[in-house]
Amino acid sequence: MIRREIHFPGKKPHWLLISQKEHARVSAMMADRCLSEFGQSVARDDLVALRAELLAAIVHHDDGWVPWDAAPHLDTKHHRPPSFREMRLEDVLPIWTSSIKTAAAEGPLAGLTVAGHFIALLEASEKEFKSALARDWQQDMAALRDKWFADWQGVHPTLPTLQLAAEALLWLQLFDVASLWLCSACPGQDEQFHQPLENYHFAPDSLLQTRFRTLDQPGHVTFIPWRLDVPELLLEADGQIIPIREYHNMSELNEARQPHTVRWVLSNKRQLRAKK
Repeated sequence: MIRREIHFPGKKPHWLLISQKEHARVSAMMADRCLSEFGQSVARDDLVALRAELLAAIVHHDDGWVPWDAAPHLDTKHHRPPSFREMRLEDVLPIWTSSIKTAAAEGPLAGLTVAGHFIALLEASEKEFKSALARDWQQDMAALRDKWFADWQGVHPTLPTLQLAAEALLWLQLFDVASLWLCSACPGQDEQFHQPLENYHFAPDSLLQTRFRTLDQPGHVTFIPWRLDVPELLLEADGQIIPIREYHNMSELNEARQPHTVRWVLSNKRQLRAKK
């Protein structure tokens, strides 16, 4: 579950709650408008299925969170809904494993891409990565990833599979970060700026380096360079809001929940001046 503060004009702040599955859906909505750029060095006939499988990987990369999000939890220490960033490694790894295996059902490229994504997340956490639990999990997932890569290479012996696998991982990482930036930090259209929002630069000096910027109005953002095949895209994420206060049991928390849809407009309009 993603949790962040949400500020409405003239009202007390609330927490916004968005499920991991919904975040992944937002990722895929953006990716779907950009995938014509994936694998441009490969013959078009070979790319139709590959792009569809990559999109499926992005759609399903957080499916392992569905049971956890469907049974809301309460952080009894801080008396609030827990964020996915606050969970223990021993609770997260089975969720990641489930996400990886669900993606693999879409094909070997999807499986190895999602496995690579979570392996990279674990490796980025130096403290967690040093634990025996993390090392064992990483070895198991790396073995599965190697198997899926071999299966995929066997089906496409003439394609530059190593290059495409690396590119596919970057695509998943790009749109995962883009959606997390929106859901975790970026005010929607009916919100107000509570504090200056930092721009985010994804993978500098890489093939897919991208800068995310807010525009002058809440809920309006742009990506540089612009990769979408449309000049403007409306994104919506369905979630819930609750007042910011202490909750002592699930009954209190559930009574406070209200449905809320966050809306952002991704725009390439030059007349909207990006904040520097």
